[in-house]
Amino acid sequence: MQQARHLGAQKGWYILSGGRRDINEEKIPRGSYKLVTLEKPYPGFNLDRRRTNFDKKDFEKLKKEYNYRCATCGSKEGEPHYHWPNTITTLQPGHMDPNKPLELGNIIPQCAKCNRPDRNRWIYDNKGRVISIANPNVIDTCSDEVQKAIYKILYLKFGGKNPNEL
Repeated sequence: MQQARHLGAQKGWYILSGGRRDINEEKIPRGSYKLVTLEKPYPGFNLDRRRTNFDKKDFEKLKKEYNYRCATCGSKEGEPHYHWPNTITTLQPGHMDPNKPLELGNIIPQCAKCNRPDRNRWIYDNKGRVISIANPNVIDTCSDEVQKAIYKILYLKFGGKNPNEL
């Protein structure tokens, strides 16, 4: 069975997670989970982006184009991982843009270590480099110093206007 934290993001179950900073929800201890309801999905769940429009042959061809290496870290499939040498590299189809469906043109081969921890926060280019933020809530996880720097950039860009007036 999948862990509770994955059921909310991957299956749509309305589960709160202590540490995920669920918006407008009660606070629960870090590492704890709470099922809210089975009647409606988690508010951030996006079924469309989980639809796949490619088969195993398509993904094999893509992996071959990348020389069977993770686009992000370069670890080679079937060999020890560069950063975790006790782990054998397995490639998975990783979203380039997690807000779009998992289909050719929007996937890169990523090892399990690179594909899992980003939690759909980033948009990648075809070389596995982060080029944008996919989820603005990622800013909540930044330090106050980084948040202030982001605020300064946006304040100058939008001339100090109220976001509701843009």
